[in-house]
Amino acid sequence: MNRTMKSLLPAALVFLTAGPAPGARPVARVLEVKGKVTIERSKDRVRPAQVYGTVYAGEKLITAVKSYAVLGFRGDGHLERLKPGGTVTVTASGCGPETAVEPIAVPKPLKPATDGAVRQLRPVTQGGVTIVRAGGDEKPLPPWVSPIVGSTVISRRPTFAWRPAPKATRYQVIVYSGGDRVWSGTAEKTPLAYGAPAKLRASFAYHWEVLATLEDDTVKRVCEGEFTVATQPQRDLAADLEKLAAEPQVPYLTLAAAWYHENGLIAEALALNQRLAKLLPESAPVQAALADLNTRAGRGEDAERARRAYKRLRPP
Repeated sequence: MNRTMKSLLPAALVFLTAGPAPGARPVARVLEVKGKVTIERSKDRVRPAQVYGTVYAGEKLITAVKSYAVLGFRGDGHLERLKPGGTVTVTASGCGPETAVEPIAVPKPLKPATDGAVRQLRPVTQGGVTIVRAGGDEKPLPPWVSPIVGSTVISRRPTFAWRPAPKATRYQVIVYSGGDRVWSGTAEKTPLAYGAPAKLRASFAYHWEVLATLEDDTVKRVCEGEFTVATQPQRDLAADLEKLAAEPQVPYLTLAAAWYHENGLIAEALALNQRLAKLLPESAPVQAALADLNTRAGRGEDAERARRAYKRLRPP
């Protein structure tokens, strides 16, 4: 594990697991919650339904009056809305009874994205989330850098951005693979697009750095980091997810944000969680995600605000 990734881990988002019953099968993810919705494993194992949460086969979901929830099922990718004032039992193929459930007809242009993303989401939570603060003497990540340190990028010709250095007259951006230089370019200011004739290779990891030449001709490294170029399947699904990200409906935004987050597309996940925070101002998991993503992006003040919001909103 490289030094930069090690510095990310102490501040990472940690999803708690309350311990599903032996043999419990994760079958769905919660994509939207309105009002009060609870998930019941047994009479003494009840938790609130929250966006991004995992639902297991055999669990019951209880929706209060004027409340509902939207689930995405991992088996076949379909979406269901649980009606207000009902109780349903969850199976791998959906919720029952059918009278308490409203299937969501996903528009045909969005179907590849919803099916693909829901099927790929991993089970991540059973009962809530928490934040682990960064600790120790790890060097903080450089702020406002692109690609975000440790992230996955879709483009095989990414654009590099960095904070300007005082008294810098020019910059050199260098990209390495396995210790070998694969490209370098110069610019008078940030940003700079990758400009080699050959595109970066899909699924490969790269290291990059920016060197600033100052007015006195000294050279200073202003930032460095690692990124990975997405695989072709990731790039294909990400192209479909752009359609979801353009929609105003919360379930689509949640689904796209979760997939981006789990696949390391930090910039995209951060942008969608910022939108979700406006649509779901009382959502603790969204604030938890923002705390993690802002930490990884080197935005310490934003991460701390999200941590405080999470602590205020998290359920007992």
